[in-house]
Amino acid sequence: DARLAAALRFIRDNACEGITVRDVLEAAPMSRRVLEYACRNAIGRTPHQEIQRIQLDEAKRLLEQTDLPLAD
Repeated sequence: DARLAAALRFIRDNACEGITVRDVLEAAPMSRRVLEYACRNAIGRTPHQEIQRIQLDEAKRLLEQTDLPLAD
């Protein structure tokens, strides 16, 4: 599904910019229900969970690879 691919690409590219599911829906227009269903079927997570997963992965990477303090 091209719309789901666009939504997941938007999440991957912008998750660390403070996006919400509403932002995802603006980037890849579909109903929230359709997006949630398609995401769960494709990746086993909701769009919100995917945003959080990417944010946590980036935080882990920054902690491991930089000297930035935790607060940053």
